[in-house]
Amino acid sequence: MKKVGFFDYEGELHRICTKVMYIVTANLLFLLFSIPVVTIGASRVAMHTLLLKCSQGEEVPLFRTFFHVFRENLKKATLLWGIMLLALTSVGINVFFSGWMDSTFTGVLHGFCAVILIVLLILWIYLFPVMAYYENTITGYLKYSMALAIAHLPQTAFMIFIQVLTVVVILLSLQFLPFAVMLVLLCGFSLPAYVSCKTVYKLFCYPELTKIG
Repeated sequence: MKKVGFFDYEGELHRICTKVMYIVTANLLFLLFSIPVVTIGASRVAMHTLLLKCSQGEEVPLFRTFFHVFRENLKKATLLWGIMLLALTSVGINVFFSGWMDSTFTGVLHGFCAVILIVLLILWIYLFPVMAYYENTITGYLKYSMALAIAHLPQTAFMIFIQVLTVVVILLSLQFLPFAVMLVLLCGFSLPAYVSCKTVYKLFCYPELTKIG
């Protein structure tokens, strides 16, 4: 049997280039379809679908697949994203007005807001890959996402670290604005999502969680 070379069509270079193309294309499509803001949920599901296909070694028509998944999940994903956006807005308002409150109550409020932010970050990481992989109800998606996060805390901590690291790198690169813009445009959302996809996909194989919903 002939050994596949690094530069051959089925070689390692081709696989690397294919993954880079998926990551960059998924990021650009995500940004484009997220322009109305309210569609970020559906756009993120579509992005994760492409990245899941990429992590499994499948090659699919990128734009057609993205648009199909975006359209199919627009209603449910927009509702879930709307709930998350409403919760995030509420946290922001509470933190803003906490300066006029009693110091004791402010500490309690900040603690509560921190918990809400952690839950939202977990949903940002888990919810949309779950929607890309499973068919479920609104409540089922939320329960399954939180169950995965709680059942696999080391992986959850790792993916939170990746999200935070991405934000830190982008913020630090703002002093070189063209580089920061290029980073956000090419892989600012899709690269951490790809890392999360490879981690979350392995967790989908755990049968004890598949009955939730």
